Amino acid sequence: MSGKQGRRSLAFKIGAGFGVLMLLTLVVGAAGVAALYRLSAALDNLAQNELPAAMALGTLQSSIENIRGSLRTLAIPGLTAEVRNRQYDNITKAREAYTQAEARFEQSDFTPEIAAAWDAYKKAHADQKGANNRFLELCRQVDQLGISDPAALQADLRRFEGDHFQLELNMLALLRDGTAFEGGTDHTACNFGKWLPTFKTDSAELNRILEAMKDPHRRFHEAVAEIKQAVQAGNREQAASLYETKMKPARTETFGYFDELLAVAEKSRTLYDEAQKLAVGELLDKMRVTSNAIQKVIEANNAYLEDYRESLGRLARMTTVLLIGAVILAILLGVILAWFLTRSIVGPVRHIVEVLGNVAAQTSAAAAELAGSSENLSSTATEQAAIAEEASSSITEITAQNEEMNKIGATASELTRENIRMSGDSLKSVVEMTHKMAEIEKDSQEMVKIIKTIDEIAFQTNLLALNAAVEAARAGEAGKGFAVVAEEVQALASRAADAARMTQGLLEGTALKVRDSAEAIRKINNNFEAIVESATRMGDQLERFNIAAKEVEQGMVQLNTAGQQSAQAAQNTAAASEEISATAEELSSQAYELQSVVKQLQTIVEGGSAESSATVYETAAADPEVVVEGAPSSPSPARHALPLNRRSTDTPKQLIHH
Repeated sequence: MSGKQGRRSLAFKIGAGFGVLMLLTLVVGAAGVAALYRLSAALDNLAQNELPAAMALGTLQSSIENIRGSLRTLAIPGLTAEVRNRQYDNITKAREAYTQAEARFEQSDFTPEIAAAWDAYKKAHADQKGANNRFLELCRQVDQLGISDPAALQADLRRFEGDHFQLELNMLALLRDGTAFEGGTDHTACNFGKWLPTFKTDSAELNRILEAMKDPHRRFHEAVAEIKQAVQAGNREQAASLYETKMKPARTETFGYFDELLAVAEKSRTLYDEAQKLAVGELLDKMRVTSNAIQKVIEANNAYLEDYRESLGRLARMTTVLLIGAVILAILLGVILAWFLTRSIVGPVRHIVEVLGNVAAQTSAAAAELAGSSENLSSTATEQAAIAEEASSSITEITAQNEEMNKIGATASELTRENIRMSGDSLKSVVEMTHKMAEIEKDSQEMVKIIKTIDEIAFQTNLLALNAAVEAARAGEAGKGFAVVAEEVQALASRAADAARMTQGLLEGTALKVRDSAEAIRKINNNFEAIVESATRMGDQLERFNIAAKEVEQGMVQLNTAGQQSAQAAQNTAAASEEISATAEELSSQAYELQSVVKQLQTIVEGGSAESSATVYETAAADPEVVVEGAPSSPSPARHALPLNRRSTDTPKQLIHH
């Protein structure tokens, strides 16, 4: 073995082995960094693009729903100017919000499905926006006329007109038959006089008409007072003259202004009816189409995000598999390298062991003492190995539990976000249901007013019919009064028909809103059921998290105990080592018998050939105190100079190496 030329040194072999292991470690680390970089890039894209795009869709949907609610509110009659202006402001802010949300969403990446759904939404939204603008224009025209509830104003004006017509009939009966009646002399005590100070409007046209009719209305009632006084004084001719010269002109002017007010109210009602028709017809349909379109965009985007999440999961699993595979490959290559190095070293060492067997007889006495200490040291080393293995197992288990807790924490976080989303949907449904119930209540109030109007019309109709019967019974000139009464009966019948149609429309609208409210309630129930199920799953995950935490704690206790046992075993090993050191010094006298074997060990460690040892022996001849590797078996003078019981700290001079 020692005669072979060009043998590699042991240091070179060990250095080469560690170099290969470092290279494998570098490859594994590079693969892990590359995989983590890809995963980090995907997560950055999710945080910077995909999640903001999804939030923009939520803002877009809520803004469109806000506009829808404001438009429905504007369709309610009898609102104050402050409330209507607030709805206009809400619509403006909502439009700004969804415009920004659309711009943000269009910055994200589109799949073909999202692009198709988005195009459909844009078209549907453009159609709805056109209908919205027409509706808002009609509402602003109604606002310009200054009448919040045209139907109610018409009913009041017709009632006031009927009151004054009835007052004129009573006056005719007084002039003709002397039939007395109460009231009619104070222009502020009639229904119109009481209503006039309470009516507020921003319409310049209505204010002009009302201001202009105050004087003829006052003169009309003053004429009634003067005629009554003339009749009471027995002067019927003066009373008849006052009727012709003062009351009839004042009545004509007053009724003319009533007609102007009714014309403005009719115009406002026509615009309002057109807006109502648009709101419950075309606008409602287009709103539904837009809502369905944005919902499809959200569903397509959610599907894309689900695919993105699955791709992230696949990337994470691929990264894990890659790292595990790289680690396994590195371990296998390390095992192969260790086997190769071991084989290249064990062969020469085996030959040295055979040579050492020849001198074993000379060292048997010292070996007997060494055996006892070696047995103790071996037992201690075995105990240390077992403790180390237990500590390694505990650390591995702790690592696995930490990974499990991380997964459970991620799952709990996802379930929490899911509960938040479903709670938000439920809140929207509750808000929508509240709005619908409010609309139903307001419609009910309108029906009450209409029914009251119908009752008043019925009363007036009966009264006029009675007067018509009286007039019909009379002959001659009294027939003219019958014609007037018949005309008023026809007008009252028309009002009754209008009120009936309005009642029917409100009832149909109320039925539709009740169905929508029921649908909103069903959505709330479904969402809350899903929230309960999600919360249950979250509880299970947290329970697993607590169990894993307890197991981690137990593993840490075991690891601490193992560390204490390892420290104690190390102390025992140190004591045994001191005994072995003392015994080994006694064997130093036999060291020169092994110099030939040391020469072969030097060849293995340092490399080179047997000729390289000659220089060492020449150096030993010049300095007998130098311990030379591979010295001859015969004792030299320097051998007897060495003490038999030398301590391990009293080392000879260092060996000479090339």
